[in-house]
Amino acid sequence: MVKLYLVETDACASCVSLRQEMSHLDVEVINEQQPVNEFVEKYDLQKLPAVLVTDDNQKLAVCYGYQPRFILDLWLESVLDKKENVNG
Repeated sequence: MVKLYLVETDACASCVSLRQEMSHLDVEVINEQQPVNEFVEKYDLQKLPAVLVTDDNQKLAVCYGYQPRFILDLWLESVLDKKENVNG
């Protein structure tokens, strides 16, 4: 099952702005210290904020840093199209 996460912190202006840009999406926000650390380690995230797409708990794609809504939508559409094409 494909899931979308925003891994971020409240102390980061880019993170807060990105959260607002993603308000139209079904996204789980991870921003408490322990879960953030677990996601960073488990999915080998290089920096925050990170938009993470998983499929059955496996990293499918990651986008780093603040992105405007239209870029996020295009990126996510591309990720999901690639997944669909691979799975047939």
